[in-house]
Amino acid sequence: MSRKPKIVLFHHRKTLAPLMADIRRYASDPTLPDRDMLLIQSGMHVSQFIEELMNDAAQTALLLETLRVLRESTGPGTSSAEEEIMRQLHSVALSCIHWLEDDGMTRETCRTTELQSSDSGLQPLCDVLKLLVAYSHECFEYCRPRDSFAGQRRSEAFEIFGVVGALLDFPDVVELARKAIKKGRADARGAMIFLDEYLKMRDEPINDDLENALLTFAKRTRSCSLAVGALKILVDAGSISDFEACERIDAWKTAHWGGR
Repeated sequence: MSRKPKIVLFHHRKTLAPLMADIRRYASDPTLPDRDMLLIQSGMHVSQFIEELMNDAAQTALLLETLRVLRESTGPGTSSAEEEIMRQLHSVALSCIHWLEDDGMTRETCRTTELQSSDSGLQPLCDVLKLLVAYSHECFEYCRPRDSFAGQRRSEAFEIFGVVGALLDFPDVVELARKAIKKGRADARGAMIFLDEYLKMRDEPINDDLENALLTFAKRTRSCSLAVGALKILVDAGSISDFEACERIDAWKTAHWGGR
């Protein structure tokens, strides 16, 4: 007789603060029964508070403090919960950007106002974006031994930069992306998602170092989809033609799949 799946009771919270308190409590107690499921379910439940987060910098700061607790924790469920919450941060950033762009904010106005809105009702969205940008930068500076989530954390941060890049310039993150791609790190996928979003919003040529990093990565990666993604960035930027990209993919298939 097959065993029935175990049911883990999860208390849905009507406000964000108790949910964050629960996550911090679960993260700090590795001996807690069903800790992994409680952490994952709690991380997923953050999606119910996207609108509250995008309009309240204090609540977003609380969520970021909870993420810092999670990244210092170990054991089952911690990485999955951290990944889920970072994906919710991506949704928060996207919602903020859409509202600000609908209000007429552009990269040009952000360069002169430093992400300040003339509409006091929209300023909380700007403040939330500043927090998300600061935390995303923090993801590249943070380091601890045996951190299995480090690469995915940076990848998620790259994707947040890709969203906020609609209004802000991140030349330093472009360089971080180049280094991730050149080294073939675990965050190379997120780096390419960032570059794809960031560069297509700008009429700027790709510099030689980045072009060489993308071409080398496309040749060496064992993932066909990543090879295509790297070449697509170069095609969209006008660095190589569609024909050259197709030739390079054919060469990749010959090298990695024997021409299949």
